[in-house]
Amino acid sequence: MQTPPYYTSLKAYYVFIEAIENGHGSGQGNYWNVLVWGECRCMASEFFKELAVDYTELSSELLSLSEDYRLIGESLQKISERNLAISQEWKY
Repeated sequence: MQTPPYYTSLKAYYVFIEAIENGHGSGQGNYWNVLVWGECRCMASEFFKELAVDYTELSSELLSLSEDYRLIGESLQKISERNLAISQEWKY
């Protein structure tokens, strides 16, 4: 269930981006959250790689999931840069 202004899933990322574009999120809390979320996704990516070795029947799916999490993690780490200029190309 999603109750404005609280969202989950992909909608949460869209709301987050919109808030940053509107000048919110310059404080330590938001910076730290994005940094941690990025690190968690990168660590999950490595975990899925390890699982692919142990569960060979699922290795293709696990490696695909690992790549998805790596891309998300790296993207979150990029937007955690405090001096990052938000360009028009970064629209969702």
